[in-house]
Amino acid sequence: MAAEITQALVAQLVPVLQAIDMSIIAAVRSQAELHADMERLAAELQLVSTSLEPLPETETAAVRLVAARKRIMSLQKKLRVLEDTVQRIAAHLARIVAAQGPGATGPVPPGAPPPSSSGVLGAGSALAAMIRRIGPSSSSLSQSSASARPPAS
Repeated sequence: MAAEITQALVAQLVPVLQAIDMSIIAAVRSQAELHADMERLAAELQLVSTSLEPLPETETAAVRLVAARKRIMSLQKKLRVLEDTVQRIAAHLARIVAAQGPGATGPVPPGAPPPSSSGVLGAGSALAAMIRRIGPSSSSLSQSSASARPPAS
């Protein structure tokens, strides 16, 4: 009876063990094929990566762009301050010219009253009139201004 049980057990286990062995062999073959495919893909990837140009350095470009933007903003702020100053100077010159009246050549006394709105010249005209009254001097400012002044009307 023990021999019959052993033979029945062996008869049941042999096909199961053979199926397990076949599955193990199939898995080993599959692993070998997978390894070969991975090696082939790695070689192809290496070829592709060596043929590509290196990517541009975007971080340094971004830093340079931010720095340039800060400089532009700073220059814009300085330009606004400069424009305000030029407008104040032009307005002051217009008041001086209007206070002196047409044909006046002397200096304006301190605290001269502001001119009426009908006597105010344009800022460019006031500046040109002031430069004509001062006349040519040795300063480069008056020389450059005199060359850029509009023709007398």
